[in-house]
Amino acid sequence: MPEKIFLKMTTALLLVSKTGNGKSSLANALLNTTRFQVGRGMLSSTASCMCISTRARGRDLTVVDTPGTMDVADEEKAKTEIRRAMEFCPNGFDGFLVVVKCDARFTAEERRAIEVVAEMFGDQFYKHAIVVFSHGDEFDNDETEFRNELQEIRKKIPYLDQLLTKCGNRFALVDNGRRCDTAVQDRQIEALLSKADSLVASNGGKKYTSVEQRNAEEAERKKAEEAEAKRRQEKLEFERRIREQVTAEVKQEQQQSVDWLGTTVKVIDIVSKVTSIPEQLPMLQSPVAQQGLHRHLLRNSLGLVVNFFSKVLKQEQLPRRLLSPMAQRVQRNLLNNNMTLKKGFSRTAGSKAAYNF
Repeated sequence: MPEKIFLKMTTALLLVSKTGNGKSSLANALLNTTRFQVGRGMLSSTASCMCISTRARGRDLTVVDTPGTMDVADEEKAKTEIRRAMEFCPNGFDGFLVVVKCDARFTAEERRAIEVVAEMFGDQFYKHAIVVFSHGDEFDNDETEFRNELQEIRKKIPYLDQLLTKCGNRFALVDNGRRCDTAVQDRQIEALLSKADSLVASNGGKKYTSVEQRNAEEAERKKAEEAEAKRRQEKLEFERRIREQVTAEVKQEQQQSVDWLGTTVKVIDIVSKVTSIPEQLPMLQSPVAQQGLHRHLLRNSLGLVVNFFSKVLKQEQLPRRLLSPMAQRVQRNLLNNNMTLKKGFSRTAGSKAAYNF
């Protein structure tokens, strides 16, 4: 009987998420060990990447645990550690396990933690990713019930829906709590590894390697440069618009100043004509002629001034604070001359024709 030959292959998995979602607990469950340090509460117990390669669950497994990207003391250090994870698996990773708690709100911080990792690894990240919902005991570890609930959750949380869609709707439910049922957990882990095998097959056995990572970093660098160039261009465009606006306002103010000056000259000319009427009266020998001419000139001048000021005020060619004193002076002069005219008429006898001169 010929001897069976088994091709020895290692399944390499990289775990990513926000602190407190259960990465380290999941890593322990995958390898059936307790070597990964599990934190308590809100503090991260994983400050640097930790890799364990061993024979577990009937296969060779390599699991790399990573620090949270959004909630450790040094975010940049966490990113550096995640990039360094590639050193633990020179041949690449078969899958990324994105761990999300199913018994907690999906916050903006949760979203950003995933986005940071996705930006670091590029679009190929989603082709190798599986979303793992931890704390499955919240749904009594009933995947059918959770699947139905997840459909409603996806409607209410657009980003989670987008994440699952980008990941090819690959997800798993796992109970990785301290007091979980071991038999239930083993069944869930086997189902998760089966989905990882299907993922490897769908990618044609191609792993995510350092080549994809370098390509992702180069794409991210170009993206950052383009964003910076766009920011500088927008800044220059904004400054150009401000300069044009200021220039236009200055020109408008200069034009208004010229218009106001011309209008002021017109006003002064009218005022001078009106106030010079008494000086012209001695030129006429007849008192009746003087009174008639005075009355005629006053009537015409008054109409001219009133019409002029009403138009100016309506068109707002001059500020009211400038026109008001002028109008008041003209009005006083006109009233004084009009009073003088009335007194002259009361003392002088004349015909009706003289009054209509």
